[in-house]
Amino acid sequence: MSEPKIYFSLSDTPFIPAEREIRWIDSSYSMNENAVGSYRWQGVSNGNYQSKHPIFNTNGETIGFISDAGTRLSYTYGCVYAGDCFWITHQTFYAARNNGPSSVSLVEEKGKFLFSSDRKFKVVNSFSFSENWLNTIKAFKLLHHGSQLLYLTEYGFCVFDIYQRGKVAEAEFTDIAYGIRDFTLSPNAKFLAMAVRKEIKRHQNRYDNFIRIYNLETGLKVGDIFLDTERNEHWTVDFSEDGHLLRALLNSSKFVFKLR
Repeated sequence: MSEPKIYFSLSDTPFIPAEREIRWIDSSYSMNENAVGSYRWQGVSNGNYQSKHPIFNTNGETIGFISDAGTRLSYTYGCVYAGDCFWITHQTFYAARNNGPSSVSLVEEKGKFLFSSDRKFKVVNSFSFSENWLNTIKAFKLLHHGSQLLYLTEYGFCVFDIYQRGKVAEAEFTDIAYGIRDFTLSPNAKFLAMAVRKEIKRHQNRYDNFIRIYNLETGLKVGDIFLDTERNEHWTVDFSEDGHLLRALLNSSKFVFKLR
């Protein structure tokens, strides 16, 4: 699969950065009032679940329980409540023992328990990812008025359709793991731009610093541009308000690129 590449050309056009107005999501493990969704699932001691793990509302009141959390979820690393269900990043006991994959599983309300009036929540779907994804989560973000969820890690990203509950696009960062120094989205949330630092293996303490862009609709890498430095530096990256320019910034050093 291929698509048109993005080309970079240096520009002296005045740069007005797009506001990073859409906040990154606090995990639903958090009882923070800014966490997304109406329900919470408090963090637990991984691998020591109760037979029925409680679900809370935003006031901290128990409103139900997860059934079979110990066997279906096991070790958990991230949790967001969006689109009427939890999206939980985890690894099962079996996978953990055998260096198996990590997963993002959906947990939703499914009636009540047989011999009580407690509301029941169950795992209804799971998506498999590399084992490295689960403990390198950088962010969750709702896109397009809450219809999609971006799950970003040091090893890749996945965009989920919240309502269809399927994958829209995903990418593995096979060559830049742990190299991401900053990231941002284009104003239309179509592109993910990242400032990356990657060690040059043949030269000790020398690095490639570059900007990489992915298309969030396809999961494909669409552009790279190298910055004129080989030092260990922490660049930031921003799109312009109209999305036609990209800026890489480090103290007094600045590059502005026109994208085409």
